Amino acid sequence: MRIVGIGEEEFCKIFKFLGADTFTSEDPKKIVEYLYQQIKKDALILLSSKISTLIEEELKEIKTTEKGAVIMELPSPSVEEYEEFDAKKVLYSVLGMKF
Repeated sequence: MRIVGIGEEEFCKIFKFLGADTFTSEDPKKIVEYLYQQIKKDALILLSSKISTLIEEELKEIKTTEKGAVIMELPSPSVEEYEEFDAKKVLYSVLGMKF
């Protein structure tokens, strides 16, 4: 299974470092198109919270209709509600390890 990070540049840097595919865009239409492509390829999709708010309605539809989709929403480093983006905590979460 492939791992794909979708989000802003700062969010995707971590996943690029791990060798995962990444996609950055501010255009909701392009994001949704890319998301559907990755679902067809059976990818684990790591989605930043900022991007998930941009495509909130489409994301609900995807989660209810695409049974094979594995989408994990993670905190976005650029959203103000998160004071500090802890890359180590995100990596542990993705790898299924306890922090």
